[in-house]
Amino acid sequence: MLNTSLSWFNKSIENLKNYIALSIKQREDLIDLSNETNLIKSNIKLQKIIKDYDNIESLKKKIDYSAIVILLYGALEKYIEDVAKEYLNILSNLVSKYDNLPEKIKENYLQKSIDLLNNLKLDKYQNISPNDVINNLYYCQSSNLSYKINTDSYTQHTANFRYDTINQFFADLGIENINKKIIQNENFKTYLKLESIERVQYGIILSKIDQLVQIRNKISHGQLTDDIIDFIEPIW
Repeated sequence: MLNTSLSWFNKSIENLKNYIALSIKQREDLIDLSNETNLIKSNIKLQKIIKDYDNIESLKKKIDYSAIVILLYGALEKYIEDVAKEYLNILSNLVSKYDNLPEKIKENYLQKSIDLLNNLKLDKYQNISPNDVINNLYYCQSSNLSYKINTDSYTQHTANFRYDTINQFFADLGIENINKKIIQNENFKTYLKLESIERVQYGIILSKIDQLVQIRNKISHGQLTDDIIDFIEPIW
């Protein structure tokens, strides 16, 4: 089951929602406080707090929003990578011989394992031993032995996860057109109905990922933006 990665992703999103709600509550409390004219006039320290907040409120909102976008994309990226690893673990438990795995996985496995060896210096792979990667690769090529896939080799990607990138990422696992499969999934259709957005074109819904990446990249290059993503704006 892929419940582990989904549970982590849902928890991350819930934490972001709680942070947004707290930020909104803080702003509302300060606005309410600023309307207490008599109280403020009688408290010099309180006057200074309100004035200082007014001076940085716009900047603080941009910084908070930027942090939310970065964390939201980070949660999405980790979720996609974790799903890939869980899928490979489940598959290897079900398929006793490496030779019987989907052709696409076997086709990519050698190069992806080599790429993983070259990328072990990255923080995300710091707990992976080069010897383990090599041993796993060897056992997969020796059909008479039990095998273990270098699952982390399939989490590598050179670009941010956009609509098309996600399709290609899962195609390397032997899962073609995953975006189309998601759109046709009954659970996804039920979710859209519950959210009252089932009449919106599916392509537009999934293109929100591209919009998130675009804003995320602007922020990562130092641009604080007022361009609030429409699916964040209702709660922001």
